[in-house]
Amino acid sequence: MSALSPAVPARLCDALDMGALLIAADGRIRLCNRWLRERLRLHAAPDGATLTEVLGGDLHPRLQAAVQAALTRGHSSRLSTALHPWPLPLHDPGGRGPRIRHAVDVVSVPLGDGSRSCLLQVRDMGESHRREETLRLQARRLELALAEKETLLREVYHRVKNNLQVIQSLLNLKRGSLDDAAARAALAETAERVRAMALVHEKLYQSSQLVQVDLADYLADLCRQVGEALRGPQAAVQLQVQAAAVRADLNCAIPFGLIVTELLSNCHKHAFADGRPGRIDVRLSPLPDGGALLEVIDDGIGSPQWRDGPQASLGLQLVHSLTRQIDGQALCLPACRDSGEPASAGAGATTGPGTHWQLRFSRLQASATHAAQA
Repeated sequence: MSALSPAVPARLCDALDMGALLIAADGRIRLCNRWLRERLRLHAAPDGATLTEVLGGDLHPRLQAAVQAALTRGHSSRLSTALHPWPLPLHDPGGRGPRIRHAVDVVSVPLGDGSRSCLLQVRDMGESHRREETLRLQARRLELALAEKETLLREVYHRVKNNLQVIQSLLNLKRGSLDDAAARAALAETAERVRAMALVHEKLYQSSQLVQVDLADYLADLCRQVGEALRGPQAAVQLQVQAAAVRADLNCAIPFGLIVTELLSNCHKHAFADGRPGRIDVRLSPLPDGGALLEVIDDGIGSPQWRDGPQASLGLQLVHSLTRQIDGQALCLPACRDSGEPASAGAGATTGPGTHWQLRFSRLQASATHAAQA
């Protein structure tokens, strides 16, 4: 008996959040912790009693056999919640509810004198089940809340897109009522800018990722829309788009779309102003540093009006301003018709045919190397 006392101190066992009951080799209880006493509704420690004396008819035969096997053969076992009725008559402390769902580990503990004791470890599986159920309910509520927020966000994007389309329609109606050609052209350009912003919101509410736009898909649709709106009746200017898989959030996608709209509009107005046939290439490719490079190349007559500053046109002022807004860098050079590469030139020079815009954006997220071609 003296060998058992230091093995499992009573005060340590009373601190456990589970049941602990130690049975000596003679089959008598040497320790029963507070957790188990409260759930067995014992008013005093059952030290020195047997399980049969304590539990009487509530002692499950399987539990009695498992304890005997642990004491005589050193065999440990587990009595799970699948056992009916459950191994011990456990109830909530002070409650009158049904038995507590629990499992019992029967552990054989060898002693120094060659004998064995038996330790019963009792776990409240009902509490574990309740915790798991609570976690499942919380996860479900989070899923529902997230789905609701996604639905609301899609609705916001959809309504913003619709409102922008209403503004575009109003601008077009007003343009049709004007006689002044310059005023009609200004309203047409403004309508295309609004259309570019509306397309961003359309792509957002159609996307599986509500916070980012696939610029490859967006760029193809945007260039097609702008090209259809600006090209002449002969459709003499061909527009080619090559875009890698690059993504951008709303704060970058809208300035990006406006920049592309301005550059395409500038090409149609200046590079092919005399109705000559030609080609515009729009390319979006990843950079080694993780950003992206936007290139707009035409083989038109070239334009010296690419400078930034008060002397630049409103469209080019917007290009430079919006590029700085999303931490980009813009460079405009004359294009080489034969190689397609920009030729070196001084500020405002037009030594070769066409214009080559290069815009580098560090905030755009380049991903896979595959390209979408339109």
